[in-house]
Amino acid sequence: MRFVLGLVALIVGMTAGLPSSAETLVSCPDLGGARRVGTCPSESELRHYWDETCVRQRAESNNPNVPECAKYETFAKLKDVALWEAGPEADPFQGYLGCGAQGAKIKQSKAIDVALECASTACKLTCFYENGFTMIARAPAICRLPGKDKPVLGIGKVSCGTPGTDCAVRCD
Repeated sequence: MRFVLGLVALIVGMTAGLPSSAETLVSCPDLGGARRVGTCPSESELRHYWDETCVRQRAESNNPNVPECAKYETFAKLKDVALWEAGPEADPFQGYLGCGAQGAKIKQSKAIDVALECASTACKLTCFYENGFTMIARAPAICRLPGKDKPVLGIGKVSCGTPGTDCAVRCD
């Protein structure tokens, strides 16, 4: 009997760090397949947004030196974005990425970091890419960062190593 109990304890101890059959591997998507699903703002929309936010803020605020409002060109570059999706169509990652000539740069960018922000029953997974791009997905599960056995409660971030290597988390 003692032998059987010892054997059970040994097996349980050996399998404790292995992924359970209910775990799912969630990888940062390859942006090569990213697709723009939102509409890029027109020049007149950017000008209107500039007038409504920056011009009005400088006129009405005690702090008129908001960095993104210093020059229209800086503002337009920051706000010339649209919603993009990548990954499986049923459950895509999303991010507001650049319009215009940035499409090729977006599609060539590789994942470099992955972060988790978890509450008691769900996690927000953030994938960071070369060139400053970010994609986000939400998982109705508790997740673990690469190389970690314990789930993340709060915020955690790890580097994926060489750009382009699999950047993934394990979710229950």
